[in-house]
Amino acid sequence: MCVKNTPKNVVLKNYYWNLTPNKVDIEKDILGRTLTTPFVLVRASTDTFNQGSNGYMEGGREFLHVFVRSNLALTLEDAPTTKILFAPSFDGKSLPDNLTFDTYTQGSNGLESKSFPIKWNAEKQYYEISDKENKLSFVVAHSDQYFGILYKNNDGVSNYDFKYISGQDSSTKDYVYMYSDRPLYKAGDTVYFKGLLRQFNFDGYKGSQVKTGKLKVFDENQTLLTEMDVKIDKNSNFSGQFILPKDMSLGHYHFVFMYNAMNQDTWFESIPVYVYNNGEFDVLAYKKPTFKVNIVTDKTDVSIGDTAQITANAEYYFGGRLVNADYNYSVLTQSYFFDAKDYRDYQFGKGSNHFDCVYWGSCAYGDNLITTATGRLDNTGEAKITYEYPKVNNEDNTVGEQIYNYSLEITDPDTSKTVSNTTSQILHTTDAYVGVKVPYWNLQKDGVKVDGVVLDYNAKGIANREVKLELWKREWKEVKKQGVDGTFYNESSVEEKKESEKMVSSDNKGEFSELFTTLFGGEYEVRAMYTGVNKQTFTSSSILYISGENISYWNDGNNSVTDLIADKAMMKVGETAAFTLRSPVSSGKMLVTIEKDDGVLDSFVRDITSSTPRIEIPIKESYVPNFYVKVFLIGQDPGAKLPIYKRALAVMKVTTDPKKFSVTITPEKKQYLPGNKVKLTVTVKDNEGKPVSGANGSISLVDESLLALAENPLKNPFAFFYDMKRYL
Repeated sequence: MCVKNTPKNVVLKNYYWNLTPNKVDIEKDILGRTLTTPFVLVRASTDTFNQGSNGYMEGGREFLHVFVRSNLALTLEDAPTTKILFAPSFDGKSLPDNLTFDTYTQGSNGLESKSFPIKWNAEKQYYEISDKENKLSFVVAHSDQYFGILYKNNDGVSNYDFKYISGQDSSTKDYVYMYSDRPLYKAGDTVYFKGLLRQFNFDGYKGSQVKTGKLKVFDENQTLLTEMDVKIDKNSNFSGQFILPKDMSLGHYHFVFMYNAMNQDTWFESIPVYVYNNGEFDVLAYKKPTFKVNIVTDKTDVSIGDTAQITANAEYYFGGRLVNADYNYSVLTQSYFFDAKDYRDYQFGKGSNHFDCVYWGSCAYGDNLITTATGRLDNTGEAKITYEYPKVNNEDNTVGEQIYNYSLEITDPDTSKTVSNTTSQILHTTDAYVGVKVPYWNLQKDGVKVDGVVLDYNAKGIANREVKLELWKREWKEVKKQGVDGTFYNESSVEEKKESEKMVSSDNKGEFSELFTTLFGGEYEVRAMYTGVNKQTFTSSSILYISGENISYWNDGNNSVTDLIADKAMMKVGETAAFTLRSPVSSGKMLVTIEKDDGVLDSFVRDITSSTPRIEIPIKESYVPNFYVKVFLIGQDPGAKLPIYKRALAVMKVTTDPKKFSVTITPEKKQYLPGNKVKLTVTVKDNEGKPVSGANGSISLVDESLLALAENPLKNPFAFFYDMKRYL
């Protein structure tokens, strides 16, 4: 309710304020006095007030806005597991623990008063809100010294506010890894299937509590082929079989698994829950080919300047070769990402593409068809193909670090079906890789310790290799420019200058270490360059920060987001992850939350005492396979007119190797006759090579010629469950 109305005519410098804004001081230009109330409503018009106006009128402009006089920066981290209210003062100096709260829900006629328990957590230094039904909408916090409001609809923070876009929905908790005995069937065949049903929570994957479910099979047009009830066994798995109709439509089919669960809104009816899965297969009319195509290269790995020698033939399954047959031949390239194995915490190459591919599975392969050609098998049934690789690396377009896929296809004269096969070579830049490991945050007085390694193609260390190290100073230059709308925007660029360089040599393990001293504080880049026998250079680089006595001024950008940078991109359970926050203020408060999916795992409040505050987080088992660190900060440097509020987000991969099993299958002998019994020995070992008892699995025996048609996609339940990135 408005208690006092003050009319005032104000002369505008810019009549059309949609192009150039006007600045008006409420106290000086309108009220003529100091505000005593925390709320003030300002309504202005260049013409007669229009009750239905949305701000745009033919004859002029008008607006209506409520301003709040506040000295609290209320931030609500709203998660299903906890609701945290971070309530620092605007200057970031205080965390008042004696606030009184008025709380409201959103009713049909607007805000309605409703009490919610809000308690101060002295250990954590924030308030905790009890709101299990998620009804809280509006909060007013006040005391003798402080006042602030929070409206969830307008002031709520989403993951998009952190330069973050979600992929896999965080609400997805149920997963079933579905597979069939083979990828390709004919109408009338029997399909054998198995499903591994798991539920994901903060403690990792667990067996599902579901006892029964329904499995459906659909075609590409979502037409139902068949459905059946399945029972979940004690291992949280299920299996079964069904016969494909002989008159069915051919094409691609996929599984859908669902179970019934109680509706948590009504608690008296069940609703279907569809479980995320990846099961699919094809039904085609085909004849199994009578021959297979063999294609090999003279070696697996090559470097710039080498030549590829490819040999191919077509071999009948019953023996003998196909001769004088025409073939089609193609070369396709993809980006290659070197797997450093035991040196996975080193940086190889530039940027994050290497890590994103090897450990997140986000690979920018960039498929590129290089050439196609035709040829003919000779009278011995063989083809020999030569391919010349580029001789030098182009600085603007790296030709190394590519997978060259060589495909050869031949038409079966008996079935008229195309039979093909592919082999590949990896084109490396040179004969070895150099990687570097540098802590992101370093004290200038301690210098910069650069660890490095030179590895062969199999990630084994190579001794006595010369590496050139360079240290580059990076300076961010930032200017404010006024846009056509009258608003000032930041424009920034980075200037680089080489400060020093050194030559080092790898030891008998392939490793090296060197200490650099820097002339200044701020941001630097270390570059390691190895030049091989082909005179081509592979370069790896890492950005680092030198903490000196001076305050660092980061690229501020034009938003409320800053950067949180991890020292290492991957950690193990039991290790401590370290992060550096690029803080625009050197004094203030920050709320740090450790999150996974849609819940908060841990949280704490810290003082900001520098422009590069450090955050250390011990890695727990519950953080697998990855977690996010969120930071909310506020502070005000001496002499500044206004406080600065920023958010930051970082993601950390936690290695899942300890959960990986290796499986080997060994037949009693290599050749059998029809009707013979086949005896197989299956061995399961854990990541340390120790035998695993009680493992649950399945075995399929499939004709090799059929797999040649479907390219035999490999089954990998480990990648399905653990290589995915969990989202917020």
